[in-house]
Amino acid sequence: MPKSQQQAIISAPKSISYADIKTSISRDLNSIGDENPIIRKKSLQRLYNSLFVEHLIGEEEYDELFNDICKPILKRFIDPVEKCRELAHSICLKFFNNCQNFVPILGYYFPALMQQIPSGIGYDSDMKIFISDMAAHEAYKRGKAVDRQDRGGTAGILTHQVVELSEEIRFLSCKALVSLINRVIVLQCSPILHPYFQEIVMYLQTQLKDPFPDLKVIACEALESIAKVSDFETGMKFFSVGLVRALLPVLRHRHAKVRLAAVSALHFCMVVPDRAKRKASGSEAICDLVGFREENVLQVAAFYKSDVQINYLAELVLDKSIQVRERLVSFLSVLLTEIGDRYDHQTRIIPYLLDFLTDEAPSVAELALNCLLTCGRQYEDEHPDEVIERRQYGIDGDSRINLDKPLPPPFKERPRIGVRLYMRGNSKRFLHALVGELTNWVSNTRLKSAQLLKMVVVLCEEHLTMEANTLFPAFIKALRFAREDKDEELKKVLLEVLELFGRYVVPEVSVFYILPRLRGDVEVVQFGVDSETRIAVMEMLRALLEGARPQLVTPHFAELVSTLTDPFIISPDSPSLQVAAMQSLCTVFAAVKGRSNAVVEAHFVTTGRITSLQTSLRTVLRFLLINLSRPELNAQACRCLEVLSQLQSDPHPGWSGVEHVFEQHAVCLLENLLNDNIDNEEELWQSSEDLSLLTRLVDAPGSPLQHHSVSLQRLLDLLCSGISTSISREGDSEAPLLLAMELLQGTLLPVLHSILPLRSGSVLQPLLKSFSAAQLSQGRHLVVLAGKEVVYSQRGVQLEVAAATSVVEVLRLSMSKVMESFLLAGTWSRSAALQTARLGLARLLSGLCCPSSLSHTCSCGRGSPNNNTSGQGLGPSQPFAEGLLEEFLNQHAVQVLAAVAATAAAPSNPLALRRSFVCFATQILNRVAASVSNDKDARSDVLKMKSFRRCRLDAINKMEINNNGEVEMEEVNKFDASIYQKRVEVASTLRTLLSMLSDSSDEVRIAVLDAICAASYLLGSDSNQTSSSLVEYEDVLTGLLGELRTEIMTEDTNKEIPIVIDSDDDDVTNNDNNEEEEYANMSEVAHRLDHSLRCLCVLDPIRCDEVIRKEMAIFLQSDEVALQTRQALRYKRMLNELISHADLLSELEK
Repeated sequence: MPKSQQQAIISAPKSISYADIKTSISRDLNSIGDENPIIRKKSLQRLYNSLFVEHLIGEEEYDELFNDICKPILKRFIDPVEKCRELAHSICLKFFNNCQNFVPILGYYFPALMQQIPSGIGYDSDMKIFISDMAAHEAYKRGKAVDRQDRGGTAGILTHQVVELSEEIRFLSCKALVSLINRVIVLQCSPILHPYFQEIVMYLQTQLKDPFPDLKVIACEALESIAKVSDFETGMKFFSVGLVRALLPVLRHRHAKVRLAAVSALHFCMVVPDRAKRKASGSEAICDLVGFREENVLQVAAFYKSDVQINYLAELVLDKSIQVRERLVSFLSVLLTEIGDRYDHQTRIIPYLLDFLTDEAPSVAELALNCLLTCGRQYEDEHPDEVIERRQYGIDGDSRINLDKPLPPPFKERPRIGVRLYMRGNSKRFLHALVGELTNWVSNTRLKSAQLLKMVVVLCEEHLTMEANTLFPAFIKALRFAREDKDEELKKVLLEVLELFGRYVVPEVSVFYILPRLRGDVEVVQFGVDSETRIAVMEMLRALLEGARPQLVTPHFAELVSTLTDPFIISPDSPSLQVAAMQSLCTVFAAVKGRSNAVVEAHFVTTGRITSLQTSLRTVLRFLLINLSRPELNAQACRCLEVLSQLQSDPHPGWSGVEHVFEQHAVCLLENLLNDNIDNEEELWQSSEDLSLLTRLVDAPGSPLQHHSVSLQRLLDLLCSGISTSISREGDSEAPLLLAMELLQGTLLPVLHSILPLRSGSVLQPLLKSFSAAQLSQGRHLVVLAGKEVVYSQRGVQLEVAAATSVVEVLRLSMSKVMESFLLAGTWSRSAALQTARLGLARLLSGLCCPSSLSHTCSCGRGSPNNNTSGQGLGPSQPFAEGLLEEFLNQHAVQVLAAVAATAAAPSNPLALRRSFVCFATQILNRVAASVSNDKDARSDVLKMKSFRRCRLDAINKMEINNNGEVEMEEVNKFDASIYQKRVEVASTLRTLLSMLSDSSDEVRIAVLDAICAASYLLGSDSNQTSSSLVEYEDVLTGLLGELRTEIMTEDTNKEIPIVIDSDDDDVTNNDNNEEEEYANMSEVAHRLDHSLRCLCVLDPIRCDEVIRKEMAIFLQSDEVALQTRQALRYKRMLNELISHADLLSELEK
């Protein structure tokens, strides 16, 4: 046999008779009373082994044996040696597990057990509390300022006196008692413990105060076991209130397993039935559980020290352990559905059950919902008269409430009628206290109150309408508190509550209450309303309207709009107030979307009068347009405008919603604005709101002014008169002038865009090329104009011919006044900003630019001067001058150029302004020169000049000899006269450009050369009248060559220029990139000089050849050393190339 099996056989307990076991333990039994602690310990150990490890006897033998040896064993409970006491309790525990007859030993066991707890323990049956210090309790009853003993430690440190110092022995002692109780219950002989029931309760409640967690747990389990047994019902009924109060401090233990055991014990101790009174015997302690105290009751001790009332149930609702919360829900379910006196405590317990509906654990929320459904079914069974009529007649709440939206979790459907009636009868008592907690100083309390209120609203529905007069002020106060405290989470939950509230409280009630408080009516708000309160009121209004049924909002549309756009209510000085108002307007528009006719019908039903929606819409549009000009409000105003555009149920085909709104109302708003200021236009220019409105009307999508020539005429007159007033005040700032210029450009730009490209097909055909399909699908296009955003809407309709003709006529009549006020007045020369603004308008009126080029800069690229410098992207594909205003623009273009050139060319002006002016001059001169040339498609200046000379030769060929034999030079004279007239018109501009050839910027000088090349057409006539101009032109070019020679000859000879020289001076080449960049500007100047000389070659090749040879002679007279430098060689090569080019042109000309 294996050794392990032999050991197992040896260690297995052996059956033995009672006589034999008694003989074997007799010596050890006598030794346990020995004075030597070692002998007592060994004897107890051998006794334990002999009785329960080595031998096996029957239950009857254990009963008889325990009866014989219990006395010496129980005496060891107070042995001074800890190990001896432990063994004695272990032996008792084993006997309780194996015996059946405990009657003989109970009289000895309980006295020994009670010695393990402090003396003086008692129970006050009147106050129903356990007492540990009788003297202190008597003092409390006499009114001394001491705590009630069951509340000790709630406001300070809890102290507990123990007799047994070892935690393990105290735990073992309590475990033995629990084993005895469970054994008695199993054997169904519970009455044998009745004489000792008080000792059992006293001992167990003492262990509830023990600091050892495991001991608390086993004590709670013992109380739970006793409370479940009906034989102990009488005793438990007597002690149940005291036991519940003793268990309350255990509910706050830091260990979840202790709290779980305490909740379970509390459950069964409280629900012990009092059959005579048909109630739960421990329900009296529910007030202690929830920390309730009557308002008119005050303890004497409260006058001398803090009096703390702890809401244990509220703390358990927030317990971190899901198991504890699930057990607590089960406990509350029993209190609400099973105990006889549940009606007395429903209003105290229901708030905590509702709080569990918002629990983050779905299992807990589901248990709470099931409990609530059970309560509803019980209510239906107990109140059939209230339910049966509602079901039979199908009347289940107000027909106007909104039941279409989903409910918050855990509700999956509308609560049954019994649940709603049950809640309506029990919510009034705690509702106002709950709402008051929304402004509690503890953030978590505020949040839990808001979440609980959400459940109350779902369950009470329209029943809360009767509480609206008290709930609305509390909601406003709570929203303002959350805003000031920056508690975004609370604010979010409050808005959800109000949205639910709005589903069940019709707008007729909420609007009637809110609008007077928003307006600050004296009858309602005696001392007025501040901005923060108004913001809170509008946030509440928005949430309520979001929850209401849309068709119920329509009767109040006009009143809501007029209030939310009233400047005396919605102060322009408060951006937050403006944002809140626009958010509320968005909600109103969303509710009325597609119901514009319903608004009119509802107004007729309410007042008996027929009204139009247009007045309200214009009021809103005016409010939004003013806010569009403010950066902090622009985004919200745009969103509100988009929602407003969807209000119409039948917009015009092919039009976007926003454009349709502006087409309907923009001109009317403009007319109203002009009429309001017709007597005193200065007020318009001094009002920031009116100016903002005017700016946005000018920038209106769809350009409604293009259809209304009268409004366009009035607007242009207003701008001209306003600028004249500002000019007359020399001390005024530049801001009014710049604003007027901006308004004028914004007025003219969309009109010109809409009218001039009519011949090319679609009005917006050029615009479509610059946008992606995604942008076009939105129906909006953005153009940057002078730092502001202009919106153009996509439309497929063309302007009518009559409308276009009328608008063109207005432009013709107003253009002279515009030019006089905005271009020719000397005030625009006061600063660079004013000059830049004037230049932008000049380019626009001259028809030489697209919208994208109306910025303050202009590009000047290399190559031909006829490069398109008007920018790419938005704008018509054809120049403006080729449209309907071609004659007028050509007539005034030179005059505009002369006015701008008077000051724009000053060296003190910014580089960007000078550069833009030169580009503008180049474009105008090109236009003037092109008017006398038939070849408008020629790309280069040389080809255009040859075409010009052919025109003059054609005029010469048409000469005829009259009857007198004289040559008729009428055609030639007409041609020369037109050239002379054009030259006279641009003479001042040419002189200004020639003066700019000495500008400090190479870039400007290059651009000036481009402009001079454009003017070369007017200098090449064979008429003697042009000789002086050619001489002046020759002198300028000679001077430029001299300057270039001086620059080259004075450069540092150590620097090498990247050139390729003639074969006579070979071996000189340099490709250094850094030096190439360093001399790039000078190379560009040389390139432009070459271009100008070529133009002169076309005009007069012989004169050009003389100029170059003269310059070469001067160059060759330089010092021989200087002539050998790389710079000099490069200059020599350039002159040689120019001579070759001039010779070639001379041959071609011949």
